[in-house]
Amino acid sequence: HTQRHGRRFAYYVSHRLIAGGTDPTGWRLPADALEGTVRQLVSAHLRTMSGHHGLLAVPEATEAAALVARGRALATQIDADPSLFATLIAAIDLGHGHLRLRLADKPLAAALGVHPDALSPGLREVECPFSLRKRGVETRIVAGETVPRPDPILLRTLAEARGWARSLRAGSSLAEIATATGHSEPYIRTRIPLAFLDPRLQAAILEGRQPPELSVARLLRDGIPMDWAAQDRAFTRA
Repeated sequence: HTQRHGRRFAYYVSHRLIAGGTDPTGWRLPADALEGTVRQLVSAHLRTMSGHHGLLAVPEATEAAALVARGRALATQIDADPSLFATLIAAIDLGHGHLRLRLADKPLAAALGVHPDALSPGLREVECPFSLRKRGVETRIVAGETVPRPDPILLRTLAEARGWARSLRAGSSLAEIATATGHSEPYIRTRIPLAFLDPRLQAAILEGRQPPELSVARLLRDGIPMDWAAQDRAFTRA
């Protein structure tokens, strides 16, 4: 059931949200990625509402601690069990720039051990920004809170570029660096500019906070301005 739901969801995003109609140029996304994103949004929403004592329309002091524990436990179950997650979704509304979810009252109330009428209206609705970012042949979903996601290729290339720059400053020639590393001179020459990225952007890359569409391929294609303000405009405000 979850896989069928995911395929319908992916088809809707491809042909309605992005293309604005049944246009074959719409971006197709894997159903697993879409379902994983929505599942993370729901579990994060439950944790937030549990922490704020927002599960019930009228909080009950005597049951507050137990209800918070059940809410957090349900969030953990959703992370691990896609079939449970599927029972909790009543509707998904996608529009340009936003995603809205409506949770099913009865299954949600049963999982929390309360009556459906007692649920907080804010618990039943989940809304967040939603966008798709093209990164080479890959399409990434950007929804809700941004989670740090280090890019291993970007991290490795940045580390290499910084090492090559140190070697150049120490007096090594490009040919010597190429011989020592096993890379060609053109390979090193095109990638060493990463060592001169704005330190704030380098820190973001190291922490996995770089823009989702930023990749080594894009840096090689677009080039890296030497001016840090120009880098900020090119790579963090796109």
